[in-house]
Amino acid sequence: MLEKCLPVINMKTTLFCLALLISAAGLACAETLTLATNGAPAMTIIRSADDAAAVAAADKLQAHVLKLIGVELPIADDGSTVEGPKVYVGECAGTVEGDLPPADVGPESYAVRVRDGNLILTGRKPYAVEFAVYSFMEDELGIRWFVPGPLGEYIPEHEKGELVVEVADRVVTPDFAPRVWSGNHFGDSWKQWNRYNKLSLSNDLPWRQFQNNMHRVIAPSKYAEEHPEYFPLINGERWIPPSDTERYWRPCESNPDVIRITAEYAHEWFKQNPDANGFSVGMDDISRLCQCENCIALDAAPEAYKRREYSDRHYWFVNSLARELAKTDPDKYVGTLIYNIARKPPTTIDTLEPNVFGFITQNEAGWWREGLQEEDEAITREWRRRCQHLCRYTYWGLGWATPRYFPHYMAEALKFDHALDFHGEYVEVYTNWPNTGPMIWAASKLFWDADLDIDALLGEFMEKMFAEAAPEMAAYYDWLEQTWVGGNPGRTNWGHRRLPVQAYSMTVEQLDEAERLLAVAAAKAQAPGVSERITMVERGLRTGAYVIRTNAMSEQLASDPINDMAGAQALIDKVLVMQELVADRREYYAELRESDDLPGETMTGLEWYFKGEVPVVALEGGLAVGISRALGWLQINAPEMVGEVSAGLRESAPAEVVGLLDGLTYVAENDPPNMLANPSFEEMGENQAEAEADWSTKGAPPGWSVWTNNVEATEFEAVAEASDGATAASIVSAGSACYLQTVEVEPGARYLCELSAMRVPQKSKGEVRVSIRWRTPDGAWLKDRSSERSAMLAPDAEGWQPLFVFVTAPEEAGRMVFMCSTAGQAEGVSARFDDCAVYHIPEG
Repeated sequence: MLEKCLPVINMKTTLFCLALLISAAGLACAETLTLATNGAPAMTIIRSADDAAAVAAADKLQAHVLKLIGVELPIADDGSTVEGPKVYVGECAGTVEGDLPPADVGPESYAVRVRDGNLILTGRKPYAVEFAVYSFMEDELGIRWFVPGPLGEYIPEHEKGELVVEVADRVVTPDFAPRVWSGNHFGDSWKQWNRYNKLSLSNDLPWRQFQNNMHRVIAPSKYAEEHPEYFPLINGERWIPPSDTERYWRPCESNPDVIRITAEYAHEWFKQNPDANGFSVGMDDISRLCQCENCIALDAAPEAYKRREYSDRHYWFVNSLARELAKTDPDKYVGTLIYNIARKPPTTIDTLEPNVFGFITQNEAGWWREGLQEEDEAITREWRRRCQHLCRYTYWGLGWATPRYFPHYMAEALKFDHALDFHGEYVEVYTNWPNTGPMIWAASKLFWDADLDIDALLGEFMEKMFAEAAPEMAAYYDWLEQTWVGGNPGRTNWGHRRLPVQAYSMTVEQLDEAERLLAVAAAKAQAPGVSERITMVERGLRTGAYVIRTNAMSEQLASDPINDMAGAQALIDKVLVMQELVADRREYYAELRESDDLPGETMTGLEWYFKGEVPVVALEGGLAVGISRALGWLQINAPEMVGEVSAGLRESAPAEVVGLLDGLTYVAENDPPNMLANPSFEEMGENQAEAEADWSTKGAPPGWSVWTNNVEATEFEAVAEASDGATAASIVSAGSACYLQTVEVEPGARYLCELSAMRVPQKSKGEVRVSIRWRTPDGAWLKDRSSERSAMLAPDAEGWQPLFVFVTAPEEAGRMVFMCSTAGQAEGVSARFDDCAVYHIPEG
């Protein structure tokens, strides 16, 4: 960041004291410019009609001045004969080289100049011209864009017909470059918000290329036939990717030909992309790595590959490539991702080559966990010692429908990175905007000036968005932060596409308090737009409220005891209440899908993230468990009531519950065949079947396959502690793993799926569930995942518990994949499965 000044902006009726960046030449005296007076324009906007960015920025400037003072500044094409002072947007015939930012301050830097009575807003790249215009609108005109859409725009009150501003000559460069946000593009207003708030708008930027690229370099279509040795050796065999688009693997990195080919590929790539300063070889979500003798010899220890600790081999490869690249492209870099299985600093490599840069991952949202912040900061300092060029990769939203709000952790993280001279920041945003708006907007300001005060930024958001209700809305957002940093029981710090994790962001009692605080704020609203903004926030909270309440009720239905008729009736009453909640949720979500406001666009983003409908139905599995428990007790103790109770439940039941009632009744009365082979894992002989896709049959019970993201550490085994019979199946120490079986299905047909499951030890960490996915008749996964279903074992469940899923096969489906799944297990924790079943349930 360049030198700062504090000019006073005089807009006749409003004074703004702003921290502005100016050129290194020193503090320039602010000059007074009159853009409009006596209701008439006093300046003309000039831009090149051939420059799309300049045209767009000029149009926005004209439109916002009109909103501010009711005067429309004229726009003229560059080269037109125009009398009087001008606002030049971008390079024009009337600008000179000295109006531009210096060539060495970075492509995203912009300049605001005053020369000969003219205002000049420029940059050396089209997006930098936009930055100049939007910054002028913020700094001199006082306009803000707090959240996407019209409700997020703030136009200060101003005397109509008059616009006089004080402008200081300055060049501005961001503290972090690049500033990339993935997952903030769901709607045109979101994309425009990114431009207004000056996020990086191009991939052709320094320090931008760092993610996995090796699947393109060692393409199987090019090398597999003649050079299988380039591909990973796994369990004694060379694994060849099924296609060039398969990316979650690494080649044999110890092979010198692989290094040579990668260096040659990078050299050619730089010829095609001269603006990029790095070539990507990042180690991202890799599941297949080479186990050949030479690759294992590069690891820190012979058994490191079993622990999935691959830092030593990866950074040996990165350094080897960097040394080769320095010979052909001495001004370029090797970019990598310091993440997951390569985040731990290597033990055999002390430093990275000077032409290497890395994006180190961190999830500061999880700093509520004791010691995690200190751990993250320590590993970052160590990497800063080892690597001359660092950037950050972090996760703020992760598709959380429920509140995930931590502005102070976010600000601490950015300030920490800035103190260590980090270049840039890459953020997976994917956020529920109404829940996180103040934090996300404040971050966009800290990206440009990391010295800004987070509390002042949050205060500005509250004051200008909510006016007289600002104190109450500040209390609401403070509550969201307090509940997040409190680390509620049952929650982890991840939650990627996992609603059962997101459901623990707040307790039901905390949610009730959040809704109360919003109601208090709404009662204070008077100024135009304030009530609508509070309603927008309430709708965003409501989106996740169903997740929290549904999960809590499901847990009650799965665990509330039934010792007598009163207990059975209490459980039935809760089923009826939950059915009303489910119906309300479905109606509201359908409304959101038709809405073009910010909560509606947020739903679009969430469903893109989940690859289909937000799977709240997976949390509604407690309905099935509660119904089956209640009807099962009545069947034994009061059989004469079963029909009446079933009919009463059916009246308000969603389709899945009606189907479940049909299914339970049909199975009890007809004893249909189980479509699964070896459903109770009684047969444990050798499995000779050919594995599908990236699954394995090695060690799997007959009829089943297994899959895991960590082959070396996960244990699949038979256990004697079965729910019924002699044997059950177990998965131990898995990051993510499952038993799978494929069955043929008819499109549109109905199926009841069930299993028994338990954890050992009870109440230990890790998800346990039955999941149903779909494939086409030829074996391809359905892209629309909204028909997938799952039911999860409650965290407090004790002993064997039934899990039910009722599904209707999609029209495109020809195969169902039945999965006994677990994820996030601690070491030594076992998920156990038994009594699996898939029954075809006829209509009628």
